Amino acid sequence: MWYRLICILLWSVCAAEAKASGDERVSARADSLLAAGRFAEAALEYERAVFSGRTAEAKAQALLQKGRCQKLAGNYAEALRSLKRSDTLAVSERLAYHLRYETALCAYLAENPVEADFQLLQIKRLSDPSWQDSCLLLQILVDLEQERWSESRERIIRYAQQENISIDTLQLADEEKDLGLKSRTKARRLSKVVPGLGQVYAGKPWRGLSSFLLTTGAAAYGVVTVLQGYYITGSLSGLGLTYRFYSGGVRYAGRLAEVHNARAKEAYAGKVRSLLLPAEK
Repeated sequence: MWYRLICILLWSVCAAEAKASGDERVSARADSLLAAGRFAEAALEYERAVFSGRTAEAKAQALLQKGRCQKLAGNYAEALRSLKRSDTLAVSERLAYHLRYETALCAYLAENPVEADFQLLQIKRLSDPSWQDSCLLLQILVDLEQERWSESRERIIRYAQQENISIDTLQLADEEKDLGLKSRTKARRLSKVVPGLGQVYAGKPWRGLSSFLLTTGAAAYGVVTVLQGYYITGSLSGLGLTYRFYSGGVRYAGRLAEVHNARAKEAYAGKVRSLLLPAEK
């Protein structure tokens, strides 16, 4: 009986050592593929490491590396999905920080600022305050995407002080105030009152004029046709065209306001990025 028990224990130890060495081989192969720039193959190897990992820490580390591979390959949405699989794993705070930061970065690159902001909020809840400072630039970019101008300005000043970057904060504040954002609702309402007026408000006077002429021209055509005795033709064609031009102009005014705002915000965000990221100059 003792002989069998000893054999079982020895077999268990040997199996564990073999599995550990196998995990190390998988990880080493994945690392070499990543170093060689073969990101897709490296991501598959890291997925194998996730599957064979014996601890939550090992699985999370493999997911972190897989997400980095997918990020380097430009697959930001896929990287985000891979990294979020680690949310339920209990890991050390240091690894949790790296996972949260990579998740926030991939979310931002995948044009998901809400998720990026959520991940940055989780970093703020970690015990080491220095990790928050390391995320300051990413937080600024996320703030700009979410139009939190005052918060971003405060962080811009703090980041510039940390990195010894010279920024004219007064000029930056003036540019922020001069964004000239347009209300989509107001643009639509103006076009409902006077066809084309919403387009003029959105910064496109010639398109507003054309909308006004098309709508009033269609209405005039319908009236003239009815007066000439073509009641059915005048009513159907005149009213139909007038309604199409009128409703289309209202929708288009709202769309123009959105396009104007997007361009203004991107111009301001680009200005900030060029100040904080010298590589973009």
